[in-house]
Amino acid sequence: MGLRRRRRESGTGSPPPRELIEHERESLRDLLTSYARIEPIFQGVAELVFADSPAARAAVVDRHPQLATEPAGRALELVVSFAVMAGLVVSLPDLQELQAWLRGRREATPARPPAHLGIDTAPREILGHFVAAAVNADKTYARTRDASDLRRGIEVWEQLAVTGLLAEFPPESLVEAHLTVAMLYARRFEIDGRPADLERAFDLLRSAQHHVEPGSDNETLLRLASANWLMVRFDANGDPADLDRAIAGYGNLIARAAPGSVNGAVARANLGRALHVRYRRTGAPGDLARARASLVQAATDLPRDHPALVWVQQALAYGSLRPSTGT
Repeated sequence: MGLRRRRRESGTGSPPPRELIEHERESLRDLLTSYARIEPIFQGVAELVFADSPAARAAVVDRHPQLATEPAGRALELVVSFAVMAGLVVSLPDLQELQAWLRGRREATPARPPAHLGIDTAPREILGHFVAAAVNADKTYARTRDASDLRRGIEVWEQLAVTGLLAEFPPESLVEAHLTVAMLYARRFEIDGRPADLERAFDLLRSAQHHVEPGSDNETLLRLASANWLMVRFDANGDPADLDRAIAGYGNLIARAAPGSVNGAVARANLGRALHVRYRRTGAPGDLARARASLVQAATDLPRDHPALVWVQQALAYGSLRPSTGT
């Protein structure tokens, strides 16, 4: 497909910088190398991606006949999806053209008995790359307020859903991905304010809830995310029922958390904020006392480098938890 030699012109009419081309080549090489450790079919896909001519492509398919099968098409679809998420703007058109070429080759090849390929049996490892990229996108947004990677993550997920790739995975293997994508949709709601995004986040949490393993880390993350997004919806709409449900959710999570756990500490910090919000609305002194106690414990339990610690310490230090004077 010419990743080695071809240079696609940019919108300005000049070729992209050599550094960008090399960066994208290395990104693709790293991705395909990691995939090949999971499923050998990606070794053939890697050779195909870096083939320099139609003749070279045909030679690769001759060496790897499984490339002319449907699982190979799904494998290449994953590579294209992650190229979209990683913003590989130079390589993406070539990858999409390669998809069309491989599809034509597959349609012209006599049908073979289906092969037993690990792409159908190793969903956790394959989806793990997406989850890691999505988590990094959220961290990038938190640090820089640049939401471009976050938006690309949603685009990739929606592309995976449309192509039917997600149907290849057992529902229980999608729990972590559902939790992560729910986070992306909720973040986009915070940015754009579209209610459909937050509803989509809740839909994904409900899907995860049906298949999450009781007592697992994912169950803890599910409970934390559910309460967090209720607070996000309360901040947007002001429905006190959402606030009450979030407070109950944080309380349930804390009751189940191991002493000193990070998730428990984060839940305490969020509970403190939620109780303080409710105190400011209702004036109930019990909420104020509980809010302060939760934040004091969170300040003790949170790791020193946790981003929530700064807010907790400021809330305690600057007197924001003193009783209201009514003025």
